[in-house]
Amino acid sequence: FSTADERLAASALQLEPEERAMLAGERGRAARVAMRVVARAAEVCDAEKLLRISQAHIDGCTYIGPGGLRFARELVALGGRVAVPTTLNSNSVDRRRWRAMGVPASLGEPSEALGQAYLDLGASLSFTCSPYLLPSAPGLGEHVAWGESNAVVFANSVLGARTLKYADYLDICAALVGRAPAAGAHLDEHRHAT
Repeated sequence: FSTADERLAASALQLEPEERAMLAGERGRAARVAMRVVARAAEVCDAEKLLRISQAHIDGCTYIGPGGLRFARELVALGGRVAVPTTLNSNSVDRRRWRAMGVPASLGEPSEALGQAYLDLGASLSFTCSPYLLPSAPGLGEHVAWGESNAVVFANSVLGARTLKYADYLDICAALVGRAPAAGAHLDEHRHAT
C-alpha cells in the first residue's frame, strides 16, 4: 500500500470507533501519530484488537541521543497529552544537581530537556525505575503499558498486572492514546508458568 493509513484500513485489526477517530486526527495530531504507531505495533504482534490501559510507565525518557529528544519535542509541538496516568523512568542525570555533580552540559542539557518534554506531555514527576513502589502501582489483572524491564517482570509476576516490555517511544504512544496491542502477556493464553 502507498500509505500507512491504507495498510491499516485493509488490516484485520479491529478498531473501536474512538480508536478510528484518533487515527482520523479527531483527537489531535499527536494522538493520530501515536495511534498509527500503536496500531502498527498491534499488526506486527498479530493482535486482533487494542486494549484499554489504565496507566503507562515511560522508559524512553532516558537520554540516549538527539533522536529521542526530537521525538518527544515533536509530540509536545503536536499538542500531545497523555490519556492515562503516566510515570517516568529514571533520567540520565539528576535534574536538579547535574551541574554541581560535574556532568558535562553535552549530556546534562539534553537530558534535562527530555525529562521536561515528557512532563510537558502530562507525565507525573516520578523519575523512578521502580513504579511498582509508587501508590499508583497496578493491581491484579490491570492492563498497563510499562517500558522498564525490571518493572515489567515485577508487574506481571508479583502484582499480577498485565504488560509487555514496551519499547522506547511505543510506551509514550500507548500513554497518549490509552491503548496497547492485545497480545503477549496481556492475554490469558500467554500467562502460563513455564
